[in-house]
Amino acid sequence: MKKVSILGIGVATLDIYVNQGRMYPGGNEYNVACNAASLGAEAGFLGVLQKILQVSFWSRR
Repeated sequence: MKKVSILGIGVATLDIYVNQGRMYPGGNEYNVACNAASLGAEAGFLGVLQKILQVSFWSRR
């Protein structure tokens, strides 16, 4: 069986979990590439993650 190759192209986002004080990369294209890689596919992501200003959001939790 031929190995599957996939490239997710798009805009990366951050999933913010305030209660955990954590941020994780996300976005549909990113998640598809990560899930495909975890299943054995040759996968990658091509996109941008814009530098954002850290907001006082974290100090308000």
